[in-house]
Amino acid sequence: MSLAAHLDGGWSRAHPSYYYVPEAPVVSPVVSMEAAAAMGVAVAVVIWLVLWAIAVGAGDSIILKSAGAREITKEQAPQLWNVVEEMSIAAGLPAMPRVYIIDDSSLNAFAVGRRPEKAAVAVTAGLLKRLNRDELQGVIGH
Repeated sequence: MSLAAHLDGGWSRAHPSYYYVPEAPVVSPVVSMEAAAAMGVAVAVVIWLVLWAIAVGAGDSIILKSAGAREITKEQAPQLWNVVEEMSIAAGLPAMPRVYIIDDSSLNAFAVGRRPEKAAVAVTAGLLKRLNRDELQGVIGH
């Protein structure tokens, strides 16, 4: 092709890249950002699903372990065991929750478990030392 034909635009308008090249600096980053955003959303959804499955399946044991709770028997803390047993009967629970003690001097207690058969109650040693039976019933009943 002659230089005159090229300058006249005869060849360049017929070539497919003529129509795409001027838009490439604008379109390419936009398409790349859209693809990256879609990929980021997909990765976030997968991470969320994994964390949700872990929370549903093992959330109670993760919380108890992170608090340093240890499961006890009736012989180890009979008053606590009896109060939890009484409160679970009064609440109409199908089974008594597992009972845990956390070796900490602070006054704290919490319950975990999404279903009655997975339920657990954890109480700190400080709470057991400082509260009488009636106060302990109030904490466990709450």
